[in-house]
Amino acid sequence: LASVFFPTGGGVAGLLLTYGIFAVTFLFRPLGGAVLGVLGDRLGRRKALLVSLAIITFATTLIGLTPGYAVIGLAAPVLLLLFRLAQGFSAGGETSAAVTLVGEHAPAARRAFYVSFVQAASFTALLTGTFLGLVLSRTLSEDALHTWGWRIPFLLALPLGLVGLWIRRRIAE
Repeated sequence: LASVFFPTGGGVAGLLLTYGIFAVTFLFRPLGGAVLGVLGDRLGRRKALLVSLAIITFATTLIGLTPGYAVIGLAAPVLLLLFRLAQGFSAGGETSAAVTLVGEHAPAARRAFYVSFVQAASFTALLTGTFLGLVLSRTLSEDALHTWGWRIPFLLALPLGLVGLWIRRRIAE
């Protein structure tokens, strides 16, 4: 991503800027948890989960569609930052709403066991994304990976997110 979104063509400075953008998004997680938590309390957990999934789906897809620095200049890293902040906001709201919803629906004697699947699913998604990155980096040439291959995981968010939204619309409140 550093070679796509920053003028230095990557390098250490570009890599540090990319990591910085990814790190600063963690500051938005508590805000997302607070805002979407209030939304969940007032309008229901299902609505909060629909909003959080919609935000992260579209922000992630937009990262995959954003032209690089060579095409739009400084707008590229600025857009990357904005989309990553939206992802952080969404992730914070997702966690609190998902844990609460699962806890409310779980049998009292098995509540902790059921809630543990929320965290396990999060790590499974991380592992799947890492595996996809490994497959892409091993099967595509370096040029293909830097030109278009890096976009694949981000663009997969759209169909996966739409399926998730369809499933979540059916969750009981």
